[in-house]
Amino acid sequence: MRLQCQRCRKSFTASRTDARYCGPRCRTAAHRQRHIRISRPRWSGRVPNLRDEKSELAAHLLRIADRDDDGEAKTGRRYYYLAFSHGYVAPDMSDTPAGKKSRDAAYHKVLDVLGVLRMRGDLPWSMVLDLTRELDQWETYASSREARAALRASYDEDRWHGQRYYPLLIVEKDTLEPVCRPIAERWQIPFASSRGYSSLTLQHEVACLLRARQAQHGQDGLVYFVSDLDPSGLDLQRAWQEALENFGLYCFLRAREATSLARLDRIDVDRALRCPAPVDRLRSQPSGYEHDLTAGMTPRQILIGLAYIGQMIDLGDRDL
Repeated sequence: MRLQCQRCRKSFTASRTDARYCGPRCRTAAHRQRHIRISRPRWSGRVPNLRDEKSELAAHLLRIADRDDDGEAKTGRRYYYLAFSHGYVAPDMSDTPAGKKSRDAAYHKVLDVLGVLRMRGDLPWSMVLDLTRELDQWETYASSREARAALRASYDEDRWHGQRYYPLLIVEKDTLEPVCRPIAERWQIPFASSRGYSSLTLQHEVACLLRARQAQHGQDGLVYFVSDLDPSGLDLQRAWQEALENFGLYCFLRAREATSLARLDRIDVDRALRCPAPVDRLRSQPSGYEHDLTAGMTPRQILIGLAYIGQMIDLGDRDL
């Protein structure tokens, strides 16, 4: 069988139909080219100068990028919130048009400084996340051999098969996604950002998923919810459990927590992983929160507790 070498473009006699190269030399050269180290593009346009006030803010933002959230990448709004909590920006917080204008100006000021820091190379581009825009790229393979290798590498079994409970993690807003999604992905936990009171479409999708697990595997739903410690954050859990009940699902719902509390270095794992309270005990805002077993715990404690979720539900020996 005569084929054309994909490296040197010469014709050669092949013993297999999926052969791509005429010999070891072309095969080795192609392998090295695929694994060549590619340098990222650098900004070569005009970089705005930072005045004294913005220069000082830039130094603070670099410290925030390095120290806060364990040095993980953050959204521009998260940088703004952290800068505000540290006192690096001081907008007018009054409920007036002037106050709103002051807050918007402070937010855009932080974004402008972050842009300059990345243009200058002081801050890696990957340290600022954009969760509202993305570049869609299609997964393709150079050969059937490469596709089979990718399939073998991506193969994984359902870790929750045979367990009594099937967990699902829901966060109140997108700012929690960079921290929570990797944990959910590691433990194969379905993840969703409610973005406020969510939509009926998302709530229906969650209900369909939990109903399917219940029907096919006999698993009860175990929904973890992370939100702010404020009236709307507390009421979001009630809204979700009411929506699931309206779809005919009565599952466990727990892990409501404040994202604004200070982080602690210690965690009581046993307390974090204890039996969740049933939905009917978490009906109203004030009485529901006092039944929350995670009350008083920080987001870091909640998330570390979720990291142990694969170990906590050994339902062959331990009943939640």
